[in-house]
Amino acid sequence: MDHYSYSKLSLYDNCSRQYKLRYLEKREEPPSRPLKIGGAVHEAIAAYDRHLVAERVKTDVTWATVALAEAKKNLEDPKQRGGPTKLNFDEWDEVTDIFMGFVDSHILEPENVAAIEEMHKIIQDGYTFWAKIDLMEILTGFPRITDYKTNHRIMSDAEISSDFQLGTYAWMIHTLSGYKEIYCQLDFVRHRTTKGVRFDLEAIKKVEKRITGLIETMRAEKAWKPAPGSHCSWCAWAEDCPAISDLPVEPPQTEEDAGKLGGEILVLEKQLKDRKEVLNKWTAKNGFLEVGGQAFGHFESRGYKPDVPAFIDLMREVGQDPYPYINVDGRKLSSLMRDEQMAAEIELISQESVSTSFRHKKAEV
Repeated sequence: MDHYSYSKLSLYDNCSRQYKLRYLEKREEPPSRPLKIGGAVHEAIAAYDRHLVAERVKTDVTWATVALAEAKKNLEDPKQRGGPTKLNFDEWDEVTDIFMGFVDSHILEPENVAAIEEMHKIIQDGYTFWAKIDLMEILTGFPRITDYKTNHRIMSDAEISSDFQLGTYAWMIHTLSGYKEIYCQLDFVRHRTTKGVRFDLEAIKKVEKRITGLIETMRAEKAWKPAPGSHCSWCAWAEDCPAISDLPVEPPQTEEDAGKLGGEILVLEKQLKDRKEVLNKWTAKNGFLEVGGQAFGHFESRGYKPDVPAFIDLMREVGQDPYPYINVDGRKLSSLMRDEQMAAEIELISQESVSTSFRHKKAEV
């Protein structure tokens, strides 16, 4: 019997090749810092919430350090699925900051709690669907699902309303328990902000259609072609992806090898420039284009260029020093430096700034 989850469906929907490498070829990938920190925060929150329910209290700041200790113990347990996960001091420091902020603002009603970090399973025609829900509460007439997120960015209301993960939770609880209305929310614990969406039967049916459609497509998949997108930035196997480049990147052993690599960079930059120009013209005519979670198009940029003398007068009127806000444009300054006498005077009142960066420019003959 095939086994599916939101994580599997989402990964396949983003890139079938990445799904194949992870789940079918079972390739190992080291856990990233965000994943390790997110996993540790989830463990600590689960331990803390279970304590609140067991003690029938709404909050207990004094137990926070115990929750962190339990999280560390669970993560480093050799018996855990996927093996132990160890965080360095810096990572644990970030986990502690996030979790203590959560504890300071978190209020739980123990009598409403139905499940904490509980794995749910649906058995369908020839497959099972699994989901672990961080927190489920039963309110008056409907359940409330909470998924804790350690993201740096807070999602917009539009993103929340169409979030596939929340939809899979609503579909699962409806299928298992028959509820016709389910409230699902994301708790952005770094920011102490919660956003949610209410799912009715119509919305749940749409999610179910998407789930079954993806599963049918996955079962029939043969090509496993890559799909470039924002997920490429965290893919562990991007270096050898045919969608990015068929040029293997090997550390150069000789000057000839390094020269070949430099030539390839020039070719790729030219290809990138040409493609951007073509897409520039297409979006100018047809509007924005969304690919792999990224939007291409012509975005408006706005800024302010106040009259400098008037700005200085205004800042002085309000008791502010204007000069930290004024920057001498280096390109304009360079034109003054062409005059030898002016250049000498400017050098006397200037601090030289020297830095290096990797780039390429036309070679001097």
